[in-house]
Amino acid sequence: MTNVKQDLLNKIGIEKYYAELELGRLAADPNMNYMDKINSMAHLLERIAILNGELGLAGQYFPDQVAAPQQVNPVQPAGHPGQTHAE
Repeated sequence: MTNVKQDLLNKIGIEKYYAELELGRLAADPNMNYMDKINSMAHLLERIAILNGELGLAGQYFPDQVAAPQQVNPVQPAGHPGQTHAE
């Protein structure tokens, strides 16, 4: 299950990374029609918000495996100070 979760997180993370790069590129592009730029940026922001939600849901639906509790040693009877063993 861990590989499925990690693969899903990687896929979503890569999509988010490229959407953020494109958002920065659009913001810096001086030659693009202003309304087209605003509409494209708004669309990318919506996509980034959805991807952020997907990352959260992946963690919710595919929680990390909880390690099994370690076995506790049985209780040994306590001896008196100076004794090497209890009788």
